[in-house]
Amino acid sequence: MSITEYVLGFAIDENRHVAMVKKRHGPTINVGRWNGIGGKIDPTDVSPRLAMIREFYEETGITANFVHIGSFNGPDWRVFLFRTDIDCQSAILPHKNDVGESLSWWTIPTILLSAKQEMFAKNIPTVVAHIDGGVSQINIEIEP
Repeated sequence: MSITEYVLGFAIDENRHVAMVKKRHGPTINVGRWNGIGGKIDPTDVSPRLAMIREFYEETGITANFVHIGSFNGPDWRVFLFRTDIDCQSAILPHKNDVGESLSWWTIPTILLSAKQEMFAKNIPTVVAHIDGGVSQINIEIEP
């Protein structure tokens, strides 16, 4: 069985804001929900980290250096998780990216509010809670 690999990155500023994208395509469960920024690893990508840097630039126009912080797996997919600290003053997100997806900064407390969690892709509040807790490596059990 072939495994599809993805990257998912979280750019966080000094005020605990996270850059998020509202996905228009991809896995059905995530379409129309706010998510970290990323996508599928291309066959030409040398590594997941370089795929993350490429995806973030493609979706935001911002070059950032990401650090791998963990991964999670499904039956036929794997997601590599990344994080970067970013200066929000120099990282102006466009309102929409080149494929018409909305981009926005979200505060970590808002992402973690249970009343707001249906707005986010599945497991994003769990990942963000781990990141906010200062965990350097994430090992998450993914809900089916």
